[in-house]
Amino acid sequence: MPAALSHDLLDGKLCLQLLPRAAYSARDPVQWQTLGLTLERQHGVHAIDSDHRVDFDTLPGVTAYTPVGVEVFSESASGGEYLLMQLD
Repeated sequence: MPAALSHDLLDGKLCLQLLPRAAYSARDPVQWQTLGLTLERQHGVHAIDSDHRVDFDTLPGVTAYTPVGVEVFSESASGGEYLLMQLD
């Protein structure tokens, strides 16, 4: 699997990551604010601030914001390129 490109800014308070097209299963830590942007179509399953999993099919150009304290689980068999910004 290709590695994510990552860059820390503002003395580590801001992290930008370019996540490659690859299968994934991830749970976001609740201590970060995150803003994500889909760069390719993605489909899989996610659960937002609950254990209830829902299928998703997301087109390129869709943004997703998660405030501190909201846990997000996401999983995809194929993934899609994704730009992620995490702010401490």
